[in-house]
Amino acid sequence: MKFRLIADQRETFPIRIMCDVMGVSPAGYYAWRGRPESPRKAANRVLLTKIRRSTRTTIVLGVLGLLGLSSLCRGVEADVQPRPSLGAASRQIPLPVPRPDMKSPTPSDMSAVPKLVPSPSVLSEDDTSNHCLADLKIAGAQFSPTPSDRLDGRCPVISPIDIISLETPSGRITFPGKPTFNCVFALQLAKWLSNVAAPLVKILAGNDLVTLETGPGYVCRMRNGDTFQDAKLSEHATGNAVDITSLGLANKRQIGIAAVADESNPDRRLLTALRLTACGYFTTVLGPGANAAHATHYHLDLGVHGKSSNYRICE
Repeated sequence: MKFRLIADQRETFPIRIMCDVMGVSPAGYYAWRGRPESPRKAANRVLLTKIRRSTRTTIVLGVLGLLGLSSLCRGVEADVQPRPSLGAASRQIPLPVPRPDMKSPTPSDMSAVPKLVPSPSVLSEDDTSNHCLADLKIAGAQFSPTPSDRLDGRCPVISPIDIISLETPSGRITFPGKPTFNCVFALQLAKWLSNVAAPLVKILAGNDLVTLETGPGYVCRMRNGDTFQDAKLSEHATGNAVDITSLGLANKRQIGIAAVADESNPDRRLLTALRLTACGYFTTVLGPGANAAHATHYHLDLGVHGKSSNYRICE
């Protein structure tokens, strides 16, 4: 399972670093990758291909239906059916499609043309928010809109939500504090937890991650507790940050983030791995050792440093 996690994340993190974090050798990883495919794995791969084909078909049919082009659905269904392989001699070159009549359309012709969906570059803020909320549901998150009385007019938040739980391939993770985030940040947090954090906990701690203890997420304040006149807004002020204080496992054991500073603590390896991987998903990662303000928790945010989001602060 360790090698599988490394293979899944090899486009995000260097293989040598992941091998070191997971306690395996690069040679062992490459030997695992070079093994012949087992019959079960081959069967799973075929099944996954069929599932993906079916999903794509459903999406296409749904879009055609929304555009009022249901008459084309039969053609789509026929197009995605597996075709028998043909020998080179029996293959036929399809005839070109006749060019349409180029006469000017009449008003009655134009009324039948479906309305075009605007491109993402011209979507309104409401459209963008709805897309994000839909993606968050697909990611397995359970959440609710943040009550307006919990928001401060000095610190507006785009699509504020209170996250309740997250369904991951490794099991459900609940958020006892129901922290408040903007939708984009909540989606990125969900991806990190599902793709990396939950599998790491299962492998290195031997138990499923079932709870994530955090701060409130959204707090209308300036950085480092400064006054509004003297400093910049904190990322917490826009729901763009989380403070993780501890991890709750299925066996009721709690792992405090502060333990990463103790070199003799057996959980240090797991907490270090979480810290390193978070740097691939967030632009700011601060924790014990960075400064006194972050001695007991991991602070993760998506703040932009400089003129782009390429620069990262990982301490």
